[in-house]
Amino acid sequence: MLSDDDLKPCPFCNGRARFVQGGDLYSVCCINCHVETDTSENPDVLMDLWNSRNHHTELLKHFKDCLHTLHLAMQANGVEPDCYARYQRWQAFIQNA
Repeated sequence: MLSDDDLKPCPFCNGRARFVQGGDLYSVCCINCHVETDTSENPDVLMDLWNSRNHHTELLKHFKDCLHTLHLAMQANGVEPDCYARYQRWQAFIQNA
């Protein structure tokens, strides 16, 4: 059985990563900046993807896509100050990555 201890720190913020399970699907998520892999039925594949720094560009693209989706949702629905502050920190991080 895989453990969160088998995962390297987040390639973006160095935060702790964990496996997330929803039904038969798994993903790996950073508990600090919340960047997350796509889902898979095979957690071993996700662990290899997460731990392989060759996929940094792919993860960064996914994070940018998620950030863009968040921005659109905030525009459509309004936003709480704490959420907007977190969004600004992530946006600054993306620009420096």
